[in-house]
Amino acid sequence: MKKIIYLVLVSFFTFLSCTNDDTLVDNTDSNESASLIKVVEQIEFNINANEPNLNKGLAFTFEFPTSLFYNNDAIVKVTTFQEFTNVIESSTAQLFLKGISFPFSIKTNGDDIIEIINNETEFLSLLESSRFNDCDCPLEADPVCVESNGAIITYLNACFAFCDGFTPNNYVPCENNGCNCTNEYVPVCVTSPNGVIVEYDNACLAECDGYTQADFVECEVNGCECSDEYVPVCVTNPNGDTIEYDNACLAECDGYTQADFVDCDANGCGCSDEYVPVCVENQSGDVVEYDNACLAECDGYTQADFVDCDANGCGCSDEYVPVCVENPSGGVIEYDNACLAECDGYTQADFVDCNNNVLCYEFVFPITLSGQGTTISVLTNEQVDEYLADGYELEFPLDIIVDGETITIFQQGVLDSGLYGPRCD
Repeated sequence: MKKIIYLVLVSFFTFLSCTNDDTLVDNTDSNESASLIKVVEQIEFNINANEPNLNKGLAFTFEFPTSLFYNNDAIVKVTTFQEFTNVIESSTAQLFLKGISFPFSIKTNGDDIIEIINNETEFLSLLESSRFNDCDCPLEADPVCVESNGAIITYLNACFAFCDGFTPNNYVPCENNGCNCTNEYVPVCVTSPNGVIVEYDNACLAECDGYTQADFVECEVNGCECSDEYVPVCVTNPNGDTIEYDNACLAECDGYTQADFVDCDANGCGCSDEYVPVCVENQSGDVVEYDNACLAECDGYTQADFVDCDANGCGCSDEYVPVCVENPSGGVIEYDNACLAECDGYTQADFVDCNNNVLCYEFVFPITLSGQGTTISVLTNEQVDEYLADGYELEFPLDIIVDGETITIFQQGVLDSGLYGPRCD
């Protein structure tokens, strides 16, 4: 059966709909804050680096609710760290956070003491005392360069540059080192003047930075001298996700302590792997299947919530008598039979001729664009158009949907050729 699956991303844009507690109001008591912008940049850095702990690099957490405000002087009230990160991820070049309402409360990592931040001076002092003194950056060599006072400064990687206050917008091309080193990966390590072990992809790159073979030392596997022993421990990150580490050393290497360790039980309920499927209907009306009743109950459902696990929820047969409908984007979708189309909410009045299918494609979101030294993940066609207009380019490979089928595209020329028609909007 050919179907187009839409990703409903309402949760990322609730602050625009004003249907929950993230209510936008006129700006009254908010203050523009350079410190808040630095915090947002740190969290954006963690998001782009796929860092499990999105609060990494900050030695404190916000107490919620708190109110933030945008560059257009509208305020958004966030009640959880997840809502805070959602607002950051959904910001655009036209609408972005630039301030916070004072006073607000924070809690320093590792204790339960709540501190009140009354103004920008106190906020800046908090950052200087917590974040910039301990950047906790990885030691992998992936150099980036910035220009400062007319000089080109090379950092071991983007994290160290960010620690000094630079963002991807500040990056400049690194000057040619004149060493003509290859990209071959035969790693060697040296000890830097401050005692940090730095890894280079090969000896040439190390020697290009002034080291000799006499300076080479054994590369530490993870910077903490942890073993490969598998004695798993788990922690809960600020998003509430449980992360498993192979051993306690690796967890502590990421900044956690034994006080942070939690039960590694996969589902938190002690459920078995037995496959005796049960189904429930969630708040969106979708039928969700669980491997067994224990797992469903672990998510808060009771046996009274269990429904028929019929594959399509409508009792439709596998009979192939195709019907077609036109979706909101103008694409034509084919269903194996009328029952399946009606199961997706269409009526016979929506049916169209399957032979007049106008070829067009839709992006499978999220997709990635790059430009101006940054990489952006977007969720809508409007965001794609916005960044393309700003000089960004699509990153390949990416997936598109054509006539209900998913196709992987590896280069821009394929889309430009018109092989799959125009975009379906």
